[in-house]
Amino acid sequence: MAESVNEDALTDWGEVLLISPHLDDALLSAYEIAHRTGAEVWTVLAGDPDEPVTTWWDQLCGFPDSHTAMTARRAEDAAACAAAGVRHRHFDGLDATYTTPSRRARDLGQLQRSLLDWVQGRRGRTCTVVLPACAGIPILSRFVDPMLRTVWRPVPAFPTTTPVPATRRLRTLLGKVVRRAANYEYRLRLALAGGGQGPNVNPDHLTVRDAALAVLADQPGPTVVLIEDLPYLWGAPADGQVARIARRHGWVPAPLVLPVDRAAKCAVVSHYASQLAAVDPEGRLRTAEGVPGTERAWVMRAGTHQDGA
Repeated sequence: MAESVNEDALTDWGEVLLISPHLDDALLSAYEIAHRTGAEVWTVLAGDPDEPVTTWWDQLCGFPDSHTAMTARRAEDAAACAAAGVRHRHFDGLDATYTTPSRRARDLGQLQRSLLDWVQGRRGRTCTVVLPACAGIPILSRFVDPMLRTVWRPVPAFPTTTPVPATRRLRTLLGKVVRRAANYEYRLRLALAGGGQGPNVNPDHLTVRDAALAVLADQPGPTVVLIEDLPYLWGAPADGQVARIARRHGWVPAPLVLPVDRAAKCAVVSHYASQLAAVDPEGRLRTAEGVPGTERAWVMRAGTHQDGA
């Protein structure tokens, strides 16, 4: 671990690009970095399917279908970014509840091409790329996770007179079984770890982070910064993920702890009204007193490269 970074160093970061998996991640996790540096925020998974579908997450957040949900969420994010004084760009990638393997590959390819263009357009200039560190409890096993992706597959949003096929009825039943298995595994791992309950690592954060790192690892110019994801840090801190990334790329992480203007962040986060009840059921982010008083990040310094996870 390198020596800690002073918050005054933010003025030396040059142009800052903050890559956000979802439409609330950037300002939930890195409000201070975004606001103080005037960062440009790219939200990768901000699109909706060509044909509306209905998923469990849409329903949890009070939306009838994906189109209604994503239209509202993009408007929420635009308002939050304006309040924070940052620019934003919405990509048309689909999040895990909507996507397919082929679509995910296309969406990540679009991110990588855009990121490469951004970096190469700033050769010889100071610039910084900020990515999620991927905090949270690593819960789902290689057995349960693929099954959950299957049973949480979206279904058409509009009513149909076509009889529900037996395969869908079976999938519904299987979904109940798999959710029970996932919940059991979740509680078992928590018991073994001796930890308290909290959110597990978000797979979308992992795929977006690693797609960006695949580009940045070969580019000598930009500084890479990893930010600790909120609310996932309430499950487990990001230190382990940061250490693994540092080893993989031969970097030395320098920790950065930023004090948060809690009232200002609370006001910005309040724009994500559709998501707060789902991501923060205890309501901690709805008051300034509940907002964490610091945000953690790690600036990746050059070190000795050694392969490994």
